[in-house]
Amino acid sequence: MKKHLQGKNFVFLLFSLFFSLSVSAQNVSVSGKVTDDAGKALERATVTELGTRNTALTAADGSFKINVSSAKAVLVISFTGFEEMSVSVNGQTNVSASLKKLNDNLSEVVVVGYGTRKKSDVTGAVAGINQKDIRSRPVDNALQAMQGKVAGVDITSNERPGT
Repeated sequence: MKKHLQGKNFVFLLFSLFFSLSVSAQNVSVSGKVTDDAGKALERATVTELGTRNTALTAADGSFKINVSSAKAVLVISFTGFEEMSVSVNGQTNVSASLKKLNDNLSEVVVVGYGTRKKSDVTGAVAGINQKDIRSRPVDNALQAMQGKVAGVDITSNERPGT
C-alpha cells in the first residue's frame, strides 16, 4: 500500500512540475522603449499584445513593461499622430520601436469631453482649462475651480432637489 501511495505522490509531483512549467512558459515579461523617428521618447504610447487585452502605457522616458502570453507574441504599438507599428517578440525580452509621424495635420484634431472630433466638424468655439489651474484654486470642488476661468462659460450650482 505504501508503494502505491508513493507512486501516486510521484505522479502528482510530476504533474505539478509540468503544469507549473507550462504556466510560466505562457507568461513572458517584455520590456522596451518607444521613441519617435527623431529619437525622442513617447510618453503614454499604447503597447498591446495582438489578439489579447494585454496592454501597457509607456512612461515619461518611453519605457514600458508588458506580460505577453507567449514568446511568439506580436506587439502593436500606437500613439496619436504616429503610424501604428507591429513588432514580433520572437523570444526577446527587450523590444524597442521607433514610430514615424503621420503626414496628416493633427493640429486639426480636437479632444472634447465626450470623444474626439476633427477640427472642421466642431461648429463652436473650443476652450480649455488644465489640471494645474483647477488644483491651484482654493475651492471645495472642480466646478467651483472652473468658474470664471474659461470665457463664455457660465457654471452655476443649484442646491434645490429636482432642478
